[in-house]
Order: sequence, then structure tokens, then C-alpha cells
Amino acid sequence: MTNALIQQSPYEAVQWVEGTISGVNLNNVTIAGTGTFALQEQTGGAAKFTNVTATGVGYSSPVYNCSGGNFVVTDGGGNSGISGTPYCGGWPAPVFPPYPSEGVTATPGALNFGSVATGSTSAAQTVTVSNPTSTAAAVSSISASGDYAQTNTCGSSIAANGSCTVSVKFTPTATGSRNGSLTVNAGGTTSTVSLSGTGTAPGPVLNTDPASLSFPATVVGSSATAQTVKVTNSGTTAATVSAVSATGDFSQTNNCSTLAVGASCTVTVGFKPTTGGARAGNLTVTSNANNSPTTVALTGSGIDSTTNIAAGRPATASSGSSPYVASNLTDTDASTYWEGTLGSFPQWAQVDLGQNYGVGKVVLKLPPATAWSARTETLSVQGSTDGSSFSTIKASAGYTFDPSANNNTVTITFNAATARYVRVNITANSGWNAAQLSDFEVFPGSGGSSPATLSADPTSLTYPTQALNTDSAAKTVTVTNTGTAAATVSGITATGDFRQTNTCGSSIAANASCTVSVTFRPTASGTRAGDLTIASNASNGTTTVALTGVGAGTVSRNLAAGAATTESSHADVYASSNVTDGNQGTYWESANNAFPQWVQVDLGSAQSASRVVIQLPATWGARNQTLSLSGSTDGSSFSTLKSSATYTFDPTTNNTVTINFTASTQRYLRVTITANNGWPAGQLSEFQVWNT
Repeated sequence: MTNALIQQSPYEAVQWVEGTISGVNLNNVTIAGTGTFALQEQTGGAAKFTNVTATGVGYSSPVYNCSGGNFVVTDGGGNSGISGTPYCGGWPAPVFPPYPSEGVTATPGALNFGSVATGSTSAAQTVTVSNPTSTAAAVSSISASGDYAQTNTCGSSIAANGSCTVSVKFTPTATGSRNGSLTVNAGGTTSTVSLSGTGTAPGPVLNTDPASLSFPATVVGSSATAQTVKVTNSGTTAATVSAVSATGDFSQTNNCSTLAVGASCTVTVGFKPTTGGARAGNLTVTSNANNSPTTVALTGSGIDSTTNIAAGRPATASSGSSPYVASNLTDTDASTYWEGTLGSFPQWAQVDLGQNYGVGKVVLKLPPATAWSARTETLSVQGSTDGSSFSTIKASAGYTFDPSANNNTVTITFNAATARYVRVNITANSGWNAAQLSDFEVFPGSGGSSPATLSADPTSLTYPTQALNTDSAAKTVTVTNTGTAAATVSGITATGDFRQTNTCGSSIAANASCTVSVTFRPTASGTRAGDLTIASNASNGTTTVALTGVGAGTVSRNLAAGAATTESSHADVYASSNVTDGNQGTYWESANNAFPQWVQVDLGSAQSASRVVIQLPATWGARNQTLSLSGSTDGSSFSTLKSSATYTFDPTTNNTVTINFTASTQRYLRVTITANNGWPAGQLSEFQVWNT
């Protein structure tokens, strides 16, 4: 059973009743609201569970089992809610499960905003409010408590089978953990979403996205495809990154230095396991941020000569019938097996390893039970890189499976050969008139490395001075496989301000070449560095080309993005923090009938600016506002940057007004509004401050 949902059973989700059970595999199965038990085992046998989760189990133990140890569950990993001491006794009263929601719901049930400086506002996170009923649901109230605020699109009701969204922001008023809740009262149902975040002292704050990285299983000495982490300054002043490091079998390159408020940088993380098994490390970003050091957990696993790389992989065969199918060959249940059609030798079974490996050993098994008497099967081992053309890895010979002598297990070793598809071709079986195998295990050759070897020419590229945000001419790197077998390419990446396209595909044949075209597009002035990396199964690991170039000019940037704000006043939920959130649909509105009113942004430090862009929501009707622009370096003494004038906000021009002025270095910029012919209050949805 694969990709299934089992729910709403008052007694049990899965029941084994009689006979001897075998060949049962549950993969990616969700047991939701099962009621009394998740599993009811009343007979002997075995089953394998992988990524099976159970919630809403009513009894204290999720398992009913009165068969003792005669029923064995193999844990394939990723399971939860199905283990514990089995219950055996009188049948308890059934526990009826909860049934699907019949009213309004809010998802997800929790939001975490990470670290945010006190006095500043986080980016918005979204909650979806859904009405699964056939009638409209009236909205009674939507509110956020604690240091949290919300805006929403729900209006006074939610249409039948419709939904709306709630945007939640976090503005910590103190340091430390800050908790709150979002409460939605709609359709006669109250839904609560827990809210959490951490307040830090004003200043720089660095957050990472994602908070952890997990790499796929990788051959020892080879490199996995690189992954990236985005580091963002969500604080109130610029952050200076002093060091970035990675521990364990992980490496990193980055373009992090000084991050303005709201700015980000990228760390590219590589993984090259030095030994088999689980591997762990940390990425650490050290800075002047209040929450320094900022860490990202790193995990992966190494494949060596003791790793069965066929486990759980797809298997196929020349013939077979249920329940003796090829998929039994790569499960973890030794009692399940594949059997070919009677009397039709030769027969074969094969496993797809997913990529090319240097393989050096195959282990074949039959069920270990003594009921399987000793027998000899005549077979050869074959390999292929494409699944079509197979060559012989180990010549045909007779192998004896004996439950007493070798536990019905045969080990076949051979010189390392490169293959993605490994096949056993069986021509005779002294114990039955068909091919039979219960397990088909494949192991890498010693060290697990491939006879492929990659080189790059040239090993570095240098670009001349390039205007910011423009593309250079492409430079070419030739990648050559000087080894004796095809190299499997798992990823080609360029970091920093560099981009690549390539002709390499997923494989480079022995003695063949491909090309990578690299361009330079600087995002900042000065020297810019990066790397071109070619990850593969080559014996010499990742192939790297150093990239450097020089950017010239100034990047046009909104200095106020995500900046802290203050105001003379605001009405209802229309706080000044909306003017720097990057969302034109949210807005600040002052108290009514109380001109003059003002709103200001704090850039975190004194910075040069020469242009301000202010907006109202794009769908609003046209209106005029009379306003002036002033600046300050200390937040107390302001000087006029643009004298008072009347500006028209018109939806035909996206309700956008641009104010140009002589370049001035200020930390605080303030818009003071003295009149508005569309509403008796000051109104702005975005307040952008540009350096050019």
C-alpha cells in the first residue's frame, strides 16, 4: 500500500486476521483519527512500514497484539505513532475518532517569526482561513494578541467552499520570547493560531532561510550538488559579517560582507563525505548581529563499500506474478521473494541504482527458513549505464544457497565496474523450475569511487570591469573526462554574481568533453568573487573553477525596505509599519481630522539619498495630498529636503508619486501631510527611499 490515507475507523486502521502474513509493505501512509488502535495484529507474519504516521489514536497503546513475537514489523524509517508496548487483553470500548471539519478552519496552526529587533516589524506571514461548507460563513472577528498585528482579506463573510487570507506581522516590544495568538471567529467556529517569535535589542539581526540543510546519500570522496542558504538582515542597522564557516564534511563559499537593513547574501554549501554513514555539521555565520552567531544545521550520509545502494530502489524482472514480484528484492523483509515464470529459463532480475556507481559486490539471498532446502542457482552478473546495453561483470557460475551453511546467502565479488543498472541473469535452479531470490543487495567497490576523472580548462576565469546589473560576454570552460568510465554529473552551479549554461547533460563519456559558458553580472561595485562547481561521481571529487570580476557603478536600492518606522498617529490597524513592508495593498492612515500628520522611516544609519517614491493602494480612487519631505541625522532636528507641494495619486499611474531632491545624507526621512482631498487623514501605503 502506497500513498494512502486511512481515517475515521472506530476500532483499528490496519488489521491482520488469520494465516501467515508476508509481503506487506506500507509506504507513505497516513493514519488519521483511527479511534482505538492503529494496528491490530491477531496472527503471525511480517510487514514493513516506511513513512507511516498515526494520529488520533484513542487507546494508550497504538498496537493490539496477542500473537506474542510471531508478528514482526520492520521499521523502514520515517514512522511515528505506531510503536510502543502492544496491548493484549479484553477488547476495550471503541473510541470514536474526530471526523472531517464541518466548519471554518485556519491553517497553519502555528507561525514562528524567528528573531526580530525590538521596534521593527517582521515580514508578513500568511494564514489561510477556509470555509468547507456549502453556505457562506459570517466573519464575527479576527484579532491578534501580544506583539502581533494582522490584516486580512476576509471581509464580513467567507463564500461557500471559499477561503481568505490573514497576514500577520511581528513587532516585538521587548527582548526574549514573545508569544501571542491569532483568533478567527467565523461561521460559528473559533480557530486559534499560535504565534511565536524572539525580540532582540535594536541593531542588526541575521536570519537564515532555510534553517537547516539535508544532503542526499553521496559516495565517499564525491561531492553532492551544492545547496544555498539565504542570510537576511531583519534588524534596524547594518550588519557586518566577519566570518562564515562550515564544519564536518561540509564546505562553503559566500558573498557576505556588509548587509544593509533588509539586504541579503548567499552562502553556497557543499557536501563531500569522508566516511560512510550519517554525517553532521554546522554552518556558522559570525557577525556583529545581536543574535550572532547564526547557525544552520547540516546533515547528509556517506556511501562506502559497506552501504547497500540497492536498498529501497526500483527493481524489475523478466517475469513474475503476485505476490512473488520484483519489488520484494529490495525491501527489508527476507521472507518475501521474487520468482520467475515456471520453466522459462533464462530469467533475470535487476535493480536501478538511480545513478552510476563503481560497484564491486552483490549479495543474493533466499528466505532463511529451513523450509527452503539447499539449492544451486546458475547465474551471471551484468551491468549497464543506460538500462539498454548490458555487459557481463561476473561470468556465469553455480552458487549454492544453504539455510544451514550460509543462511541462504551468496556473496559475489568482482573488479569494480561502473553501472546504474545491475542485473542477475539466472539460467538454472536445482531446487525449483524457476529463478528465485528474496534479496538483491549491491555494494560499491572499495572506497565507493568511480573510475571517472574530470578536469577543467582553464581552472580560473577573470572578467574585466563590468557595469552594474549588466551581463558580460561569456567565457568558456571545457570539462573533460580523462577516466576510463562515464562520469555522472549531478549538478553544475555558479555562485556569486556569475551565471552558467552548459552542454554537459547528466553524463560525460570516457575521453569526452563538454563546455560551460559563464557570464558575469555584478550586483555591487568592487571585486566580486565566486566559483563554478561541477559535482559528479568522479574519483577526484568536485571540479572547481575560481571566478573573479570587477563591478563598476552604484546599485539603485530602496534603503527603506523593511526599515523601522514611526508616526504622529494611526487609525485602527493601519500602522506606519505598513509603509516599509513592500506590500502596496497595506497602508498607514493617521487619525482623522487632525492635520498636520507625519510618518517617517529610520534607515539605520546616515545614508545618501536623492529620491523618494510614495504610493497608495493601486485600486484606490484618485486624490491629492499636500506634503513636504524632511530629513534628520539624529531623529530630533529635521531640515527640509522638499518644500510643501500638492501631489496627485492616480490609479492610472499606479497611485505612485516620485519626489526627486538634491542628494542628502540622512538617517531619518519624514513625510508631513497637511491636506488630503480623498480622506480627512494622511495616507501612504509605501514610503521608499532610493540612493539614486
